[in-house]
Amino acid sequence: MNNRGVALVISYMVIAVLSVLGSAVLTRTVSEKNICVNHSNSTRAFWVAEAGLQQGIRAFKNNDWSGWSELNATTKSLSATLGNSGEYSVTVSGLGSSSVVIASSGYSPGIGLAVNSARTVTASYSRSMLFSAAAFGKSRVTLNGNASTDSYNSGIGAYGGINRGTKGDVITNGSTAGAITLTGSSTVNGNADTAPAGTVLLGPASRVTGSITHTNNDSIGEVSVPSELSGATSSTAIEIAGSTNQVLPSGNYKMPKINVSGNAQLTLSGDVNIYLTDAAALNITGSGRLVVLGNAKIYIDGSANISGAGVVNNSLLPEDFMLYGTSSSTSIQVSGSGVFYGGIYAPEASISVTGNGGVYGGVVGDAITVSGSSSIHFDEALSGISSGGGYIFGGWREIQSVN
Repeated sequence: MNNRGVALVISYMVIAVLSVLGSAVLTRTVSEKNICVNHSNSTRAFWVAEAGLQQGIRAFKNNDWSGWSELNATTKSLSATLGNSGEYSVTVSGLGSSSVVIASSGYSPGIGLAVNSARTVTASYSRSMLFSAAAFGKSRVTLNGNASTDSYNSGIGAYGGINRGTKGDVITNGSTAGAITLTGSSTVNGNADTAPAGTVLLGPASRVTGSITHTNNDSIGEVSVPSELSGATSSTAIEIAGSTNQVLPSGNYKMPKINVSGNAQLTLSGDVNIYLTDAAALNITGSGRLVVLGNAKIYIDGSANISGAGVVNNSLLPEDFMLYGTSSSTSIQVSGSGVFYGGIYAPEASISVTGNGGVYGGVVGDAITVSGSSSIHFDEALSGISSGGGYIFGGWREIQSVN
């Protein structure tokens, strides 16, 4: 009897132990399953968030907001479902400002579900200052003959006298020997700065009045054509010659090209924005001239040849005329005796400045060559301009991980 009682007690104890072990195993199994599910959902949420981020970057770079909602004047949003992977919600804020943030949250299996993971990633872009030097060449800058640079401030008045400074800096991202090269009697009235591996080569009679350094790591932003121009219906090209005069009133225009030759004159009256799409986009030759009476911005996909009387900027303020070259613009030439008041911003173009007229403003390109007696007189007032140019990628990061 006692033996049977002991056996019963032992049986109960074994059952209790097995129950505890079984419960522990079951709990562990459920826990591990939940961990696996959460990990899987979290991983899917991350890649869904990345998909949303790429949608935001694409819309921002192409200025294409089809299907997006406008939350306010500077913020747009988009939500979408990616099959069984989950949903994302992305916002692009700071549009039109100097700093744009794209934030995308990914959810798996979906927004608002009980078993759900969320990941949020962001990308930031800052608008590059268009002009920080007389000449900024992505790969190199060359001054030949009697070419020179210096500076002035159009906000004070015309160039000359006391309004003549020594901020005619020459800068390049070039990292090769002779990334900045000066020959003949050329002079940089300012500083010369290359990338760390670059060098500055000076001829016997050439000089840099400021410092020579090799510390530049500034980036050049891409040119984005405004949507009101890129999306516009293309009109007929403007090609005038002889003694023809034509006036283009305020507005936005998209066309293949502009050719002004002979003694012809094309007048841009008021605020005019133009997008030229041909390979030979802008040609001003002979005694032809482009007269700017207001504020003008010209975007080109192809080349530009500005010679003869060239661009006549009526205000003499460089900020009133901007020539932008997109990534497919590879050649811009400014020559002749006409004085160019304006800015040239074409990061992929080889830019040549020759003749006796020179540039009052600033030049940004890939390879810049200034020859003969030409000069670039950097307008210090342009250093505050950031509109119209491109944005520089500021970084990516994950700001939230919720399981």
